[in-house]
Amino acid sequence: MLHKGYFSPIIIILVLLCCILISGCTEQNSETGEKHEAGYFTYENTQYDFRINYPDSWMKQENYLQNTVVVFSIEPGMTGVLNCSLSITAADTGSQSIDQIKNSHIENISKFYTNLNISYDNTTTLAGLPAYKLIFTHVQGTYIIKQMETWTVKNNNLYFLTYMSNEDNYANHLQTIEYMINSFEIL
Repeated sequence: MLHKGYFSPIIIILVLLCCILISGCTEQNSETGEKHEAGYFTYENTQYDFRINYPDSWMKQENYLQNTVVVFSIEPGMTGVLNCSLSITAADTGSQSIDQIKNSHIENISKFYTNLNISYDNTTTLAGLPAYKLIFTHVQGTYIIKQMETWTVKNNNLYFLTYMSNEDNYANHLQTIEYMINSFEIL
């Protein structure tokens, strides 16, 4: 069962996650994941009913913050200011539709982020389900952060995947991130 909550706290969690990731993560990668293909582990979470492939050289942190199930990131210092990371957040949507979540989310990030610039705002699929994708930049301290968010809803459960990196390094890891997102399955 997913944690009960409203969508608004997810925004706060994402802001906090961004701040923490800027300061760097130090937990080492757990190699208990099952190898999926050369260079990747498969992470499976039966509590939240999903699985995803991630690079075997990346760190994995579970239960990072409230509703943040897992964060995958490369080692500190490899991409400069901000670790390249993909986090997966899970929450109960209540009765909100994916369109209501989108509208509420955009309104909330407009309040929380400085110099928000949305460059992509469209529908897509995630785990074979209708999904939403948002790509934007914002200022975090003295850094420009580029963020891609992809989310879907299944059985009133929100699955929210967030890729964050400093803007200069965003494209360097996009192919890996897209592979990870495409491997995401809801069980």
